[in-house]
Amino acid sequence: MSNKIPMRAYYRKIRRDYYKNIISKMSEKECEKFYCDYFERIREIIEPKQEIKTIAGFMPIKNEPDCLFLLKKFLNLGYELFLPFIEQKHSAMIFRQYTGDNTNFIKDIYGIPCPDENAKAIAKPDVVLVPLLAFDSRLFRLGYGGGFYDKFLGGLKKKEQM
Repeated sequence: MSNKIPMRAYYRKIRRDYYKNIISKMSEKECEKFYCDYFERIREIIEPKQEIKTIAGFMPIKNEPDCLFLLKKFLNLGYELFLPFIEQKHSAMIFRQYTGDNTNFIKDIYGIPCPDENAKAIAKPDVVLVPLLAFDSRLFRLGYGGGFYDKFLGGLKKKEQM
């Protein structure tokens, strides 16, 4: 993807409009069904792979899907769950354990809530649910521009990516 700044603005507007015109107008029951369907699609991919024990998600910001809803569902299935923590602008992203409603949160350098320093930390979860604005036909991801997920994903071997 080239010329990412106008593309980000374009896809942010699409997401805002979708949230404003569709998601925010759903009843609680419709919203739960929407996220349950989303969860089931992901579960169908993950569950058959017995070696998967850890799943990382993301704290939803800027009208992103409610990943915490998904993580709580996976928590009920016995998976260990994690959220990203970014200590410094150019540091590697690490993941701290999310234990549902019992998690103590602090804010990272971007003001995004993440589990505090007492939470278990890992460098590479088995599965990472990645936030994005869009992707192209070659599956290149367009994110917010910090590069943290790109660096993380770039460090994975091809066989580790789903």
